[in-house]
Amino acid sequence: QRKRRWIQNQIALYRQQNLTKPIPQHWENGSTLPYLGKDITLVIETAATRRITIHAETDRLCIRIPATATQPPELGTHLKKWLKTQAHTLLAQRLEYYAAQMNVSYDTFRLSGARTRWGSCSAKRHIRLNWRLIHCDITLIDYVAIHELAHLTEMNHSPRFWAIVRQWYPTPEQARQRLREQSARLFNLFGE
Repeated sequence: QRKRRWIQNQIALYRQQNLTKPIPQHWENGSTLPYLGKDITLVIETAATRRITIHAETDRLCIRIPATATQPPELGTHLKKWLKTQAHTLLAQRLEYYAAQMNVSYDTFRLSGARTRWGSCSAKRHIRLNWRLIHCDITLIDYVAIHELAHLTEMNHSPRFWAIVRQWYPTPEQARQRLREQSARLFNLFGE
């Protein structure tokens, strides 16, 4: 009974994610992609290059494909790989920053591809953050990092745990709600 509300929320989230079928995304020039909380536009160009290159600008993601390509490449695979690389770099930086601020340490950090979780922290001090956080704005990334780092002190969701989280992120309820609202879209973005 004490966990009834949490259980009902988890069941609702599970149903929402399983009822929302992945939509295969066809990535083309002009498509938009959420990146760090904003939609950026894909700009696809052919260039004298041997491989596909991707780099972000303020409001666009420039993708250069080889001019000699005989057929359009599957951009989803390349985009996902690029996003994971960006996620690893940024998430590692945010974890390191907040670990120093909170005076805690973790043993390892890895990216996760979980379908229902934004992060996890094990008793062995291993932290995993979902690579899809790269779609979210930095405040949500920070919330998830702080949440998982707080587990290094309190390996539960007790009032003491939430007091630690609130010390570093005063409005965790708002962040959790925003993540719930975005989860179905972001977890299905690449049609997995």
